[in-house]
Amino acid sequence: MKPKLPYLFLLFVFLFSGVFNCYSQQPEEIKINGSFVNQPFSDFVLLLEKEYRLKVYFKQSWIDGAKITAQFLDTPLTQALNMAVEGQQLSWRFFLDDGILIYRIE
Repeated sequence: MKPKLPYLFLLFVFLFSGVFNCYSQQPEEIKINGSFVNQPFSDFVLLLEKEYRLKVYFKQSWIDGAKITAQFLDTPLTQALNMAVEGQQLSWRFFLDDGILIYRIE
């Protein structure tokens, strides 16, 4: 009789990955913390990707030269994004489950 441990482990991983996905935080519920003073917009993008595990999609040329000056203290993600793009020919929208699309407006 073959050992059933590998099969039980795979079953355990499969079941719990589904449970954790059900309880994962929606992007709209995320609270942002950070301080930026005349920093490149890419620093804000890096914060979203590293600290909050969001996927941010953009074309580099769209954010080249864009700067951000803002302070976030438990700021809802949607508000932080609006503050970040304010006054810069940029806008954003949620993309897929955990993605944010940053795009240029003319």
